[in-house]
Amino acid sequence: MNTVGIELHRRRRGPLAVLTLVVGVALGPALTTGVPSYAASAAGTTTSSPAAAPRAEGRWVSFRTTESDREPTAAHTAACREHLGPVLGQAVPIQLEADLFSFTTGRRDAVVRDETARRVGRGYLCTSGPDPADTADPGTNAGYAVVRLPGVGRVEALGGCELIPEPSQPGTAFFNCRLRLLPDPAHGVVGGFVTSNSVLNPAQVPGNATGSIWTAYVERTAWPTSRHRSPHVPGLVAGDVSGARVTFASTRGHPRPVTDASCTGTAERVRLTRVQSRLRTSLFPVRQRGHRAGVLRLCAPAGSIGTFETTGTVRVTGPLGDPVTLPVSGTCRTPSPHGSDVRACTLEVTPDPTAGVQGGFVTTIGPDRPASRVTGHRPVVTVALLPVAAGQQRARAPRRPGTLLSAHRLAAQSAPGVPLAGARAWRVRYLSRDLHGALVPVTGTVLVPDAAPATALVGFAAGTQGLADRCAVSHQLAAGTEYEIANIGALLARGYAVAVSDYPGLGTRPEHTYVVGEALGRSVLDSMRAARQLRRAHLGTDLPTAVTGYSEGGGAAGWVAQIAPAYAPDLALRAVAVGGVVADLPATFHYVDGGPVSFLTAYTLSGFIAEYPHRHLGRSLTPRGHRVLDDLRDTCIDEAAAHYPPLTRARELTRVPVLQISGLRHLLRHQSLGRTAPTMPVLLQHSPTDEVLPYAAATALATTWTDAGADVDFRPVAGDHVTAGFAADQVAYAWLAEHLAP
Repeated sequence: MNTVGIELHRRRRGPLAVLTLVVGVALGPALTTGVPSYAASAAGTTTSSPAAAPRAEGRWVSFRTTESDREPTAAHTAACREHLGPVLGQAVPIQLEADLFSFTTGRRDAVVRDETARRVGRGYLCTSGPDPADTADPGTNAGYAVVRLPGVGRVEALGGCELIPEPSQPGTAFFNCRLRLLPDPAHGVVGGFVTSNSVLNPAQVPGNATGSIWTAYVERTAWPTSRHRSPHVPGLVAGDVSGARVTFASTRGHPRPVTDASCTGTAERVRLTRVQSRLRTSLFPVRQRGHRAGVLRLCAPAGSIGTFETTGTVRVTGPLGDPVTLPVSGTCRTPSPHGSDVRACTLEVTPDPTAGVQGGFVTTIGPDRPASRVTGHRPVVTVALLPVAAGQQRARAPRRPGTLLSAHRLAAQSAPGVPLAGARAWRVRYLSRDLHGALVPVTGTVLVPDAAPATALVGFAAGTQGLADRCAVSHQLAAGTEYEIANIGALLARGYAVAVSDYPGLGTRPEHTYVVGEALGRSVLDSMRAARQLRRAHLGTDLPTAVTGYSEGGGAAGWVAQIAPAYAPDLALRAVAVGGVVADLPATFHYVDGGPVSFLTAYTLSGFIAEYPHRHLGRSLTPRGHRVLDDLRDTCIDEAAAHYPPLTRARELTRVPVLQISGLRHLLRHQSLGRTAPTMPVLLQHSPTDEVLPYAAATALATTWTDAGADVDFRPVAGDHVTAGFAADQVAYAWLAEHLAP
């Protein structure tokens, strides 16, 4: 599969204009839905069944273009009038001649370095109107395109285009086409399909940009030969036009059905990976692995056929250089049961000024089912994000841990449809420092009581939520599905402001760093720093502070107790309450393995793979291990517990015993508690009958801390892991009240 970027600079006919196309197999009549009828008739034999199609090979290609100084040729003009005649009438078509270029990108950030690295071919586009320069006139018009590349040959496409004004910024618009690749037996072209993803700034509005990506899937009975093999990585593309940037993500996807309680139809997750193409030809190799670039989640009506509406989210790197998760909604077209195997979607991105996104579009094209004849069985996803105008962007905060990046009101719910009473809440985005010294964005929630000003600030370290973005506490508070809401409410009832970190990777970085305790502890402390900067919360630096947590949150709280004096001395914590603690990770592996929650070993593997990518821990996974981790990364804790009881031994996931994976045992030990003694009072609670986390590890931790001079109040608590948590939390809050009193 391959991706393409085409940028058309309109020099003679007016301001800048850009189009984006995605070409893929389209052999069925259902894909003509919403496309002018003349396109279907022009496609001719594309409506034949797959069995009748000639043997062909499909390839993907990616490129960008700039409009050339050439005048449209007589042949191109004649072809345009031939194909668009039924809708043109006496009108003059809008015509653009273009030069096609491959582009180079950075191997680490995949941002474009040279947009016109090598000229690879020519292109031509004509449309029936409205003129893309008239962004105030939305509507559907016809489009015809011709592309010639050395590694592809000559291809033509025909169909419908749609102009959509961007209401938040007059003078800018999105221009999206769905074109069918025309069969051309003389050149060996069997068929195809085209969609576009274009951001227009035809009036050259200051602080905005124009740009696009073209992605083509072409099926031919014979391919031109080429000896060129220069590779590059066309992942995220940022074009600098009119002093601003428009960002694209052009990736191969790995579609997988998933369970999502919020989706009443069929839920699908597409993991996006960056891919490599050849610099001289823009062709992609058929088989390759790429670096993970993001995730697209979609929810569609069950049994959808033809045209249907879909909603979801996309997570990619945003215009400010940080990962963002954005809602999307739009239309997909799928084949009839006896038609093509291709599905094409055009999705509009919901603006998010706090993330620097003014709007945008996502297009996907690829196989509609696993049995598809589309080469590679993976869709291509193209993301175009229009950044907030430079004059509208907030000044960037100093780059240090705890810096508040953005905040907006959150309608928190105690249950679905039941607003959280007596409190105000904000979803915040702030910086924390990972274990490699880099500043990373993290999200969280700040809650304050309504009745009176807060008397203290408490960092609440949440228990295991899951690995998917939707499991983050801030998302679940908005949905009314957060199982820790009673504990948060109890702290608010005592008059405390509460800062809750979503933890690294839940809604921000590609994966959650599950039970990597030091990273979690830092994110908890930095959420409290960010809460102090939220002016509407009125939390002064003189408020007393404390931290509490249970289970995964107990491990995070334990790390807070160890690192706070050095990492966040400005918070001056008075006390830390630790419950059901993840104290000794190697011991926990042995304790959980083979039990009812053995999926937590896979959660842990996923967390360490995410935090330590340079250790290449994933190479030790078996094929089943890769499948299990991919599935679990899209689950919340309740879904994992319900759907993965067959996972009984971690050994089933790895090529060698887990603790024999090179470097893993050392990392697990390094992330176990006990190496540093806390300097503030610590309450440590654990159940002797805890079936998830070993009691012996908790008692050993209490002894280690006490022997090192720490003030530790160790209390056994009755019950299993869950029921003991209820009792431990109430004891913890009463204990904290003693230490937070004036």
